[in-house]
Amino acid sequence: MLNKKMVNVIHKINEFKTAWRENASMRFLLWVIVSFFIWNVIYYEFLIDSVVSVMLTEHLADTTVFFLRFFGYTTWRVETSIYLEHIQAVNIGNPCNGLDFFGVFSCFVFTFPAPLKHKVWLFVAGLACIHILNIIRLILLPIIYISSPDTFDFNHKYTFVIVIYGVLFFLWFSWAKKYRSPDYA
Repeated sequence: MLNKKMVNVIHKINEFKTAWRENASMRFLLWVIVSFFIWNVIYYEFLIDSVVSVMLTEHLADTTVFFLRFFGYTTWRVETSIYLEHIQAVNIGNPCNGLDFFGVFSCFVFTFPAPLKHKVWLFVAGLACIHILNIIRLILLPIIYISSPDTFDFNHKYTFVIVIYGVLFFLWFSWAKKYRSPDYA
C-alpha cells in the first residue's frame, strides 16, 4: 500500500517536471512571480528610502518645477513639496518616484525568454518611458490640484497608474510578440 502511494507521488512529480520543461508560459509566470517577490523585498527593505530613491525624488521635483515654470506657472519647491500659484499642490514622496515601476517592469523584461540584447534595449527604453510618463504625471497633478481639487485623489490613485501600467504593458507585449524565443511561440 505504501509503495503504491510512493509510486503515485513519484509519477506526479515526473508529470510536473515534464509539464515544466514543455510549458514556457508556466516557467515565465513562475519566474515573474518569484522575481516580483524578490524585487518587493529589496525595494521595501533597502531602496524605498535609499540615497538613490531620494535623489530620484529630488530630481523629479526639480524637473516638475522647471516644466511648470516653462509653461508659465508661478511655482517653486520646498524639499519635495511643489507649490503652484502660492498653494502647496503636491508632495512627491519616495514611493511616487517611479522606482517601484522600474522594478516591476524589469521583472517582466528579464524573466521573459528572449535574447539578452533585446532585453537590454527594452529595459533602457522602458525606464526612459516610465521616467518621462512620471514627469508628465507630476506636471499635471499640481495643475489638477489647483483647477479641479475634487478629482485630484482619483487621478493620483487611479488614472495615472492605469495609464503608466497600460503603456508599459503595451510596450512589453509588443516587444514580447516580436522577440520571444522559439520555444515560447
